[in-house]
Parts: sequence; structure tokens; C-alpha cells
Amino acid sequence: MVNMDIVNQNSTRLNQVTQDQQTAWQCLVEQARSKIYNADWDGACVFYKQAFVIAEKLMCEQNCAKKCAVNRYLNTAEEFAFVMKKNNFDCALALFFSQIKENLAKQEIKFSHAELTHRLSH
Repeated sequence: MVNMDIVNQNSTRLNQVTQDQQTAWQCLVEQARSKIYNADWDGACVFYKQAFVIAEKLMCEQNCAKKCAVNRYLNTAEEFAFVMKKNNFDCALALFFSQIKENLAKQEIKFSHAELTHRLSH
């Protein structure tokens, strides 16, 4: 027999972890944007890397709104790619682009190569 109190507690913990991750993501993106404002491209890159990892985790979680999580993931990727370009990390961009395509495919999210290229090449 399943103890519903334990199930409810676990669900509450998962929701709290997700909320904490969303808050952390938001703080990291804000810090990265402030670095961009000051033309500190290296600093922005550090914050975007961390924000991207969180966005990726949130996209893969079952208890997160998928459309919102995918948008967060792609928006973070777009801003991170911009900062990588400013840092002249052209080699890393190709790997980053491949990682994004692979992650979207794992989540069964369909984007054409042209759509992704357009979105990440601004």
C-alpha cells in the first residue's frame, strides 16, 4: 500500500526544487545581462553557462511546463551564443549548436536546422 503522505511530500519537494532552480536561473541571467551592459563578455559567459545548465535541467524535468521550459532553454542558448560570439569562441559555438540540437531531439522537440541557425546566429 502506498503512503500518500510520502507521495505528497515528495511531490512538494520536487516542486520546491524546480522553483528554486527557476529562481537561480533568473538570477544568473540577470547577472549575465548586467555583465553584458558593462561589456564584460568573459563574466557574462560564466553566468550564462550556469544559467544554460539549469535551463537544460528544467527542460528535462517531468514536472515543469514543457513549452515554458523549452522557451527558457532556447532564450538562454540564444543569449549565451551571442556572448560566445563576442568572446570569439567560434569553435565552441559549433559544439554548442550540436548540443542544443541533440538535447531538443532527446526531448522530442522538433526544430529545423534553419530555425535553430536563425535563432542562434543573431
